[in-house]
Amino acid sequence: MSAAQKLWALALLVIAALLLHFLRPVLVPFFASFILAYLGYPLVDRLQRWKFPRTVAVLAVFLLTFIALGLILVLVIPMGIREIVALFAHAPEVAAWFQAHVLPWLVVHFGIQPGALQPSKLMDLVSANFESAGKLAGRVLATVSSSAAAVFEFFINLIL
Repeated sequence: MSAAQKLWALALLVIAALLLHFLRPVLVPFFASFILAYLGYPLVDRLQRWKFPRTVAVLAVFLLTFIALGLILVLVIPMGIREIVALFAHAPEVAAWFQAHVLPWLVVHFGIQPGALQPSKLMDLVSANFESAGKLAGRVLATVSSSAAAVFEFFINLIL
């Protein structure tokens, strides 16, 4: 491949990436729909073989899918938040364990110099960025909850 061909390939790759980036609000719902259809088709097919009408089978699969997603959101997100809070509460013990067990293992197996990884600097970095990470987590949670509310509202409107 010549240098000009490599340059054209790189330019096309950059254009494609920019196009995907700007079309993301349009493409994400289609991609999510594709995934739901791909995952739900076998169950709909099985329900049809059991003599359920296709419309009833699709509605049942959608209902089960959204109930499962709702349960996951209700159960997993609070549990994840509790685990993250517990991790930061026990950060000094985690750093000490890392220094006592993981660093020697990395030195032996990967030849990493012991001075290259300093848990104290890592803990200072985590402490310095903890507040901004919390704000980011709050924004992500707000976006996810508003998106989930929009999807729920869409399906309620669809049913009505």
